Amino acid sequence: MTVIQLATAQSFDFLLRQSREGDGRWGDIHLVPGNGTGEGADWLVVYDQPPRGLLTLLPRERRIVFLPEPVSIKHYDPAFISQFGIAVTSSPLPGFDGEALHMQPSSPWFYGTGLGASAGGPPRLGFAELAARPVPCEPVRGLISAVCSTKALNRNQVRRLRFLRRAKAALGERLDIYGRGFREVADKAEGLDGYRYHLVLENNLDPHCWTEKLADPLLAGAYPIVAGGPGLERYFDPLGFTALDITRPETALKTLLAVVEDDPVSRPEVQAAMRENRRRLMEEHQVFPVLERLVKGRGEGAPALLAEAQAIRPPARAPYRRLTQALRPLRRVADRLHLALFERG
Repeated sequence: MTVIQLATAQSFDFLLRQSREGDGRWGDIHLVPGNGTGEGADWLVVYDQPPRGLLTLLPRERRIVFLPEPVSIKHYDPAFISQFGIAVTSSPLPGFDGEALHMQPSSPWFYGTGLGASAGGPPRLGFAELAARPVPCEPVRGLISAVCSTKALNRNQVRRLRFLRRAKAALGERLDIYGRGFREVADKAEGLDGYRYHLVLENNLDPHCWTEKLADPLLAGAYPIVAGGPGLERYFDPLGFTALDITRPETALKTLLAVVEDDPVSRPEVQAAMRENRRRLMEEHQVFPVLERLVKGRGEGAPALLAEAQAIRPPARAPYRRLTQALRPLRRVADRLHLALFERG
């Protein structure tokens, strides 16, 4: 069995429930926590950024980094990325001399985390419990929900808030909005359970860069109406979702309203596609099966460990960070002006 040391600034336990038995095993791989220097491991995987003080004896060709955020959201400097032989990303990596795999970033699921269970929220759900949830779910709470924050760090976050306001104006009480700046939830299940449809508003429109914002409604059994990047049909059956182009807000709003009125979820073939899309998410397009495919055929045999452990340093701060922060209000104004002038249709 291939042992993969997973290092992340997030909680390792957060990912364990995405393995079938909750033990970090999937097929021929076993994910273990990223503490220690890698003795006994075949690969080091860093997700987003490493914990402080991470050391490894594994050579560069046995190191993988997942870069889940687009360049418009987070700065991953070339010196950080060059510590790894393989980078999984949805963004271009100019100057990187390793192997860049352009694909979805395998974002951890936020649905069913149980983070609010101690306060009476939904319980933590394991792999088998998630797979057994009904699709479609029973719409006992409402027609359609959205989970979104009021952050406006890049143009698309400004764009999606503009579209969300228009959707709310058109749908009124039929659309319930959750998230920071709206109705906060500890577990995404609080904003998904009991809704027939879910409006997915991604942070960016890059190809391949779909995230937990899409994964969570697939797990919940809600039909996703997706404002994100192109190419989702490479991953999922298009019968099981509707894509919106919110760079054309009027057209996107008409599409959204048409979906709600036509109620595609009532059709058996759409329900079958929704079930298939959840199966694809859980069995093919999440971190465990992705890593199993990724390491298969690469680095056969035990790795040749380094003579001395190397430190894996975190990403450096973005250049001119203070200036960028100071100019952020002006950038938001410029983004709104751009949208008003050039994205009306």
